[in-house]
Amino acid sequence: MTDLIVKLADEVTWRPTGQPGIEWASLHRDGIRGATGLLRLAKGARYPADLCPGGEEIFVVKGDMRVGVSRLRAGDFLVTPPGGSPDGQAMLDSVLLVTMPARAA
Repeated sequence: MTDLIVKLADEVTWRPTGQPGIEWASLHRDGIRGATGLLRLAKGARYPADLCPGGEEIFVVKGDMRVGVSRLRAGDFLVTPPGGSPDGQAMLDSVLLVTMPARAA
């Protein structure tokens, strides 16, 4: 049996992304499946299109986001194709669960 990986909420470390008002907390990363983490955005924070050029899966844990032309709220889910990640803006303080595939070699 494979070992379980557990990341408790109080073990999460938030790091700046270089985009004003946006922080990233890595939950898991490996070269086969890719990366899963949390993106925390302050109200009004914006991120550019193609921040994740390999595509991504986004689940809104908390908040209200505009992603491309879509408006997403807590509980909503979005999948973007490789090279098709749209820009986004937090309409409220928001937390997103983001999964990105591993980069092709």
